[in-house]
Amino acid sequence: MKDTVKCLDSLKKITYPNYEAIVVDNGSKSNDADVLEKEYGDYIKVIRNKENLGFAGGNNVAVRKILKAGKSDYVLLLNNDTVVEPNFLTELIKVAENDSKVGMDTPKLLNPDGSLQQSVREFPTPFVVFLSFCVPKFFKKIASQTALKKFFGKKVDSYFQAFEGEEPVEIDNASGACLLARMETIRQVGILDEKFFLSSEDVDWCYRVKKAGWKIVYVPKAKMTHFVSKSFKNKAAEHFYFCHKVASKHYYAKKHYNKIDILKIRLTLLFALIMKSPFIIYYSLFKEQGKKFNLGNLYKNSINRVFFNKMP
Repeated sequence: MKDTVKCLDSLKKITYPNYEAIVVDNGSKSNDADVLEKEYGDYIKVIRNKENLGFAGGNNVAVRKILKAGKSDYVLLLNNDTVVEPNFLTELIKVAENDSKVGMDTPKLLNPDGSLQQSVREFPTPFVVFLSFCVPKFFKKIASQTALKKFFGKKVDSYFQAFEGEEPVEIDNASGACLLARMETIRQVGILDEKFFLSSEDVDWCYRVKKAGWKIVYVPKAKMTHFVSKSFKNKAAEHFYFCHKVASKHYYAKKHYNKIDILKIRLTLLFALIMKSPFIIYYSLFKEQGKKFNLGNLYKNSINRVFFNKMP
């Protein structure tokens, strides 16, 4: 809840004059939503989901409400683990208003220490999926600073380091931590795909937006700080996220790749699951947090989806 309070406090300072803040309580077991309503009064509207619908499902509840009301030109998806700068929304909307072909735009994301965060990427290839799931982080860091980067090719450059542009530029896809979407665009391409419970839903949404002929623009003058992975503070939670990433990437491949690339990605994901199996088995059997996240069943489901080629 502390993250949400910081986020809302920063939103109250923004310069854009006319907006509505909606907080989605995505099936939490606490009374945080009641506390927030009491503290912020009419500034926020709270939607309470009876269960955790995942990132896509939780956001879609609010997006459907906005679509039904029909009063807004834009909708902003914003993680609660963010702190925005006062002019960020003004800058995002300015870019969209200046070009009617902009279907989405996204701000510059900063780490808590002020450094640039990796948030803008090209659409993933099978090789990129292999790098993401099967190559240790330390090797990727070394490769990004040596001649090995030339071997990997320009396509994977955005997966090694943060994008450093200082002017608005059209991109492939950006982090779902903050996306401003034109309502006209959403009506055309649809809302987030709820078959993605966690991970890749933002990439899929961006892909559909670009495929429909809209632009997605990175706006560096719009800035915010993103406290990444605050929801995954322990190893069991990291493994929980990993299993969902595997299932989501498999589904993304099924939606958008050809048969050969799907096979490559399935083999990559199976290899990644096998490498992770000792750790997941250990946490699911011997650690209370692993049992809490039901890691054993989640891991089995990931294997079934990838190995037996089942859709989530």
